[in-house]
Amino acid sequence: MQTRIPLLAALCCLSCDPGDATPGAGSSDTAAGDTDPSKASFPLALAEPPPPPDRDLSPDPWLVLPRYCGNGVVEPGEQCDLASLNDDHGACTTACLLPACGDGFLQPGEECDAGPANTDDGGYESCTHACSHGAAYCGDHHVDADEGEECDHGPLGSDACTVFCKLDGLLAFVSSAKYDGEEVGGLVLADHHCKYLAAEAGLPRATNFMAWISSASLGAADRLAHVDVPYYRLDGELVAADWDDLVDGALAASISINEHGEPTVDSVWTNTDSSGASASVLDCNAWTLNGLNIVALHGKAGASGEQWTLVGDVASCSDKKRLYCLEQPQNGG
Repeated sequence: MQTRIPLLAALCCLSCDPGDATPGAGSSDTAAGDTDPSKASFPLALAEPPPPPDRDLSPDPWLVLPRYCGNGVVEPGEQCDLASLNDDHGACTTACLLPACGDGFLQPGEECDAGPANTDDGGYESCTHACSHGAAYCGDHHVDADEGEECDHGPLGSDACTVFCKLDGLLAFVSSAKYDGEEVGGLVLADHHCKYLAAEAGLPRATNFMAWISSASLGAADRLAHVDVPYYRLDGELVAADWDDLVDGALAASISINEHGEPTVDSVWTNTDSSGASASVLDCNAWTLNGLNIVALHGKAGASGEQWTLVGDVASCSDKKRLYCLEQPQNGG
C-alpha cells in the first residue's frame, strides 16, 4: 500500500498547472490594474463589433424572386396568378385580376362587356352594368332596320344572315393571342390558329377562317379567296366592300377588333404588301423559327392605310405578334 504513494504524488504534480496556483500576497502577478488577457485563467468572450454604418443589410437581389404578374405567385395587389394560364377570357386575367363584369373582357356568363362604356340607358347595341344586352341589338331575332340591320337570325347568324345582321358578308378579326415566329408554325398552322380562336369565341363557320400572312414563296393573295362580298369587323364596321377594296391600299376601317369583339391595337405578323403579295424573304424561315437575329415584316392593327399590312420595318422573330384572320366563303370562293 505504501509503495503506491510516490506514484500518485508524481501524477498529481504532472496534472497541476503552475499558473493555477494562487500567488502569495505582495506578488507582482497581482499588481493592481493588471488586465493582460494572456495571464487570465480562461479565454475572454469578445463581442462582435457592430457593422459599419454603410454596410448594406438588404437581401441579395439575386436570391429574391422578382415580383410580377405572371410568375405564378399571388402577390400584393393581385387577386390571382396562374402564370402562363393567365387569360383575359379565363379564370384569371393577364392583369392578375379575377374576371368581373365591367373589366371589358367577355367571359362565361356574360352576354357582353363594354368595360367603362357599360350603360343602362337602353340604347341600341348597349351593354348594361350587369353585362347583359340592352333593349335592342344585332342577335335579338328582331330586324332593327333603323339601325342598319338587313336581317337578324340570332346571335350566331346563318348562311343567309351574318352575325352582324347583314344579308351577305364575311368576318375579319385580329387575333387576341400573340405568337413568336416559331409559334406561328408555318402558313397551315397560322390558318389553324385562326380557326381555333374563332371556335373558342363561338363564331359561326369557324373552320372557314384563314390567316392573312405570306411566306417568301407564297403570298396571301395566292391563298385566300378573291370575294365579291364585304368584310366586316365583329362590331359591324365595314372593313372593305370586297377583295378588290381590301387590296387597294386603304381599308374603310382598321382590322382592330378581335374575335371576342374587343378593341385590339397591336403589331401583326404579315410579310404581305397591300396587294396581298409576299413582301420579302424575311419570314422567320417560313414562320418556323424565332431568335433575336432572325427578322420578319409586320403590319399594324390600328392602321387603315397601307401600314395595316406593312409598316416598312422589321421585327425580331422572338417578338410575339398577332395574326389577321379573314373568313372564307363556304364554297371556297
